[in-house]
Amino acid sequence: MLFTLANLYGIGFSNDFAKLKYSELLKLKNVVGDTSHHDTITGTSKEYVNDDYEKLLIKGQESGHDVMISSLEKLIPTKFMLYDNIITENYKPIVIYNSLAWNRKEYIRLQVDKENICIFDHSGKIIKSQIFETFHQKYELYFETNIPALGYRTYFAKRCDHNNFIKPKEMNGKEFYIENEFLKIKFCNNGRMCSILQQNEEMQLQQDMKYYTSYDGIKYFIKSFFNRKKKGFDQKSGKYIFRPSKDYPDPLNSESITCKVSGEKGGVIQVYQEFSPYAFQIIRLYEGKNFIEIEHLIGNENFPMNRELITR
Repeated sequence: MLFTLANLYGIGFSNDFAKLKYSELLKLKNVVGDTSHHDTITGTSKEYVNDDYEKLLIKGQESGHDVMISSLEKLIPTKFMLYDNIITENYKPIVIYNSLAWNRKEYIRLQVDKENICIFDHSGKIIKSQIFETFHQKYELYFETNIPALGYRTYFAKRCDHNNFIKPKEMNGKEFYIENEFLKIKFCNNGRMCSILQQNEEMQLQQDMKYYTSYDGIKYFIKSFFNRKKKGFDQKSGKYIFRPSKDYPDPLNSESITCKVSGEKGGVIQVYQEFSPYAFQIIRLYEGKNFIEIEHLIGNENFPMNRELITR
């Protein structure tokens, strides 16, 4: 969209330049096509195949970034760069583009390195923002913006004296609620989500993490060796094959889980849950949004072999 708009705007895009950037755009298009395979989306391919998909996506992303920056620089007379963390005392411009044909009111999420980062609009007015601790003691900043159709807004991030960090409150062993104008979520004293109230209708539930132990094919190896007519008798669980050692999952944690809540009604509010040393979850509610956001982080050096995790 940005590339097309920059070409239509007609300021400085020579034919050679347009052809060069279009070829970069085609690289991204081809990568997106290759990685639309169902094994890429679901992660069911073998590990070395998944690694190759990741390399392709990184290369395509780099090509797309180059086109995006060049197009923005033609549309807006300034110099742009891409960055992941805001780690500077100087103003850092943040350009948010809306590629849709209608206005959008969205929460923007940025990774930051400190607790004292503030967001300003083009006039220098400070914008309300919240900074949360996320997985592994990293910080994320949230602020709300209203972007016009096919338009953009520019903000600036800068370290400031004001601390926007929302200190989490431990709720271990306690019953509590989080809510916005649409939803009210109840968490029982075991730390798990146990009901959702929407439009005066309450749905009872218990969302939890469980695991299947993968079948390794060793136990019946001798039997299957002498009974080869039963094909797949010793088939291991793995890529393309879900074969647990038993028909039902075990709870990842049968006790109360670590649970912290941060935020407040009128912005973003989130609940951090730790089910085990290698399984974490954050549940979020946004002001003005009629949905629940659930984010997982699964796996680290503590992750045991032969386990297949599920959420239910």
